[in-house]
Amino acid sequence: MNGISPDLEFDGERFIPNQAHGDIELEHFHRYLLACELATQKIVLDIACGAGYGSAMLARQAAYVIGVDISENAVAHARSKYQVANLDFRQGSCSAIPLPDASVDLVVSFETIEHHSDHEEMMLEIKRVLRPGGVLIISSPDKLEYSDKPGYSNEFHVKELYREELDSLLSRYFKNLDWYGQRVAFGSVVLRENSSGPVKSYALNGQSEESHHGVPNAVYLIVVASDVNLPFISSGILDLPVMESSAVLVLRQHTERLEGAVAGLKDTVNSLVFDRDGHKAAVTELQRQITYLNELRCEEAGRLNEIIAERDSLRQHTERLEGAVAGLKDTVNSLVFDRDGHKAAVTELQRQITYLNELRCEEAGRLNEIIAERDSARMELTSVYMSRSWYLTAPLRGFVRVFLRVHDRRVNSESRVVGQLSGSTSIAVSDALETSVEAGVKRRILLVSYYCPTRTHAGGLRILDIYMLIKQHYPDVQLDLFTYHRPSVDGSIADVYQVFDNVYLSPIEGLSLSVLRKLAQGIELRYEVVDLQFHRTAYYLDEFKEIALRILFTPMESQAKALYLEILNLIKAGAGAGLKRFTAQFKLAYEEIIFSRKVDEVVCVSRTDAAFIRAVGGGQHVRGIETGISSLEFADALNDSFLQVPACKRPKVVIYIAYFGSETNVNALRWYLQSVHPLIIESVPDYKFVVVGRGDLSSFESYKGSQVELVGEVPALAPYINSAKLGIAPALSGSGFRGKVNQYAVLGIPAVVSLIALKGLAYRDGESVFVADSSQDFANRCIRLLTDNELNDQMAKKARQLCLDNYTWASKWPRIESIYGLKKSVTC
Repeated sequence: MNGISPDLEFDGERFIPNQAHGDIELEHFHRYLLACELATQKIVLDIACGAGYGSAMLARQAAYVIGVDISENAVAHARSKYQVANLDFRQGSCSAIPLPDASVDLVVSFETIEHHSDHEEMMLEIKRVLRPGGVLIISSPDKLEYSDKPGYSNEFHVKELYREELDSLLSRYFKNLDWYGQRVAFGSVVLRENSSGPVKSYALNGQSEESHHGVPNAVYLIVVASDVNLPFISSGILDLPVMESSAVLVLRQHTERLEGAVAGLKDTVNSLVFDRDGHKAAVTELQRQITYLNELRCEEAGRLNEIIAERDSLRQHTERLEGAVAGLKDTVNSLVFDRDGHKAAVTELQRQITYLNELRCEEAGRLNEIIAERDSARMELTSVYMSRSWYLTAPLRGFVRVFLRVHDRRVNSESRVVGQLSGSTSIAVSDALETSVEAGVKRRILLVSYYCPTRTHAGGLRILDIYMLIKQHYPDVQLDLFTYHRPSVDGSIADVYQVFDNVYLSPIEGLSLSVLRKLAQGIELRYEVVDLQFHRTAYYLDEFKEIALRILFTPMESQAKALYLEILNLIKAGAGAGLKRFTAQFKLAYEEIIFSRKVDEVVCVSRTDAAFIRAVGGGQHVRGIETGISSLEFADALNDSFLQVPACKRPKVVIYIAYFGSETNVNALRWYLQSVHPLIIESVPDYKFVVVGRGDLSSFESYKGSQVELVGEVPALAPYINSAKLGIAPALSGSGFRGKVNQYAVLGIPAVVSLIALKGLAYRDGESVFVADSSQDFANRCIRLLTDNELNDQMAKKARQLCLDNYTWASKWPRIESIYGLKKSVTC
């Protein structure tokens, strides 16, 4: 059997007769007994047949039964266990059923649909193999009753459906549906003996009774579906003695555990009694020894009196000698004191010189960074001041200044009132924090992140890389995380438990200090640094000042700069375009400036963003840390042994990597597909365009074809970048840091980018990157890199080397260390 074993063991999900009992046995056998009523003299398909016991039950009534399962082991087990003339087992999936069209009368699908997400494909396949007038009987757990209400999560289930979702799915493929509910219950059964009749269920609720048609709170939904009149199947029960039920089995196991615990306690009591008797004997021995020691003490007292007399004689002689030595001692002590004083003074001077040299080096590096930022800001601001948009937005800037003056007056007024009421309290908190640090208490940093830092989005990956560096260089610093987990957005959060010492997951999106305190359950919250990541966390910055010596704020993409670029787009498009979006952007930009003025330091994702926030009044404590190449995502590319694939061995593929939940990236993709893609096809008809990234790409479905592939979200970017000849970054607006250009470069493929996408990066047009803004120029540069392999390799090599020199996280460590205040000595 090619190494495939016909033996199966119960894994907690797939039911195997005689290996599992109780509720699961009742549920599975009852469903197949109902299906047998529909199978008489029919050709039946049992899709996802599992161990095959259900197919064998159907074969007793049907003309022929085909059991299909995706597991080779399950099929081998079924073939070995159930050998019947009218029964066959085959390997296959529900989205690719190994049967010809219109080949069966009845399809049975029990507990299948929740184990995969290819629901539409499954329905299409079932319709394909059913004969006209054929019937489907299908079961599925109701997500509301199965998971939501009990708070239960089944690790084997991929996509559970609510009743409304199952109804919507089946109604699209079948005209008629008949619904049945299933639930294992303990109760009384009354059924009519002579003939069938209406079935009603009752439930005791406190002092009252409730009646229902069908099964109340059904955990499983069973649906009979067809395009013709539906057959009738019996409602009823599958009986099991109460003593064999799951509840009784659980109670038996619990009783056995309790009996084992009692036996262990008995052994412990016997051991303690034995120890007590041993201690009694030890006490008797100690009392005997005390008596002996008292006798010995009396003898030693006599000897001591003799020694005292001898000592008094020696003391008189010693006093005469001391008189002679006293003068010498005074002289020696004076000399020793002078010598030690000189030594201490020299040591202190050497320590101060060493400290001043270190401080001078640090300040020199910081001064160089400030000079570079100042020069960069001057050049950018000069171009802004000379632009037509700066002249046209003068009224708006005046409006912002008025807002800031009003805000400052209101904040100052509130501060005076708060200072009068609780000034002593805030001073006490600050003093307590500083005292705890000076006293040698373990230093702590709290990260408050609106999005959970995971590998699935660029901002989260950036945060993970920064905190992994801190953990690597300062393992004794305590790192805590306070965030909100969105499973559909964040994916796995396993990394955060490797990086952070304490992880506090908020039950709500609002990350306030009161929520954190509830999660901490009385643990004292004091931090040297509270790091607020993403704009929305800053709504609570005043609260976090109570527990922090310093507050950092990272807005990610600067809302103020995004507003400025939005104004430029409005000017180009006409004054009336995008007014609603502009208003929302203005609110965020205004909040960002206020937050920046209130925190101790602002950390931007690019130096151009930092310069812009400083220029528009966001305070002077604003610095930029460009996003580095992630060691989590691109470990192989950062290794010295990495080999760059030559252009001649890569297909003619242009790749665009971005997050398509961003309107900026969606607009850029639309511009490329409409204005650039057709021009490239004219010159390179065999080229292909691949789009990779999380977000909704449904609006671009019309472009899909042999030359456009919409991949969507992927677990790793490197394999897709390595399969392309060049990458693009066609940003038309927005701010922040264009990390995708570095991702292309570190893997050794060149890029064509817009001018705004290159903002703040060190790549040079024509050497390590191509820059183009018009659609024709953009297409021409893509065509050159697709067709000229030598140029492609030269530009890719220069881009990779520049990226390794400037955009690894290791190159940014001194700035991170300075911003987070980690240069002090760390003690536990």
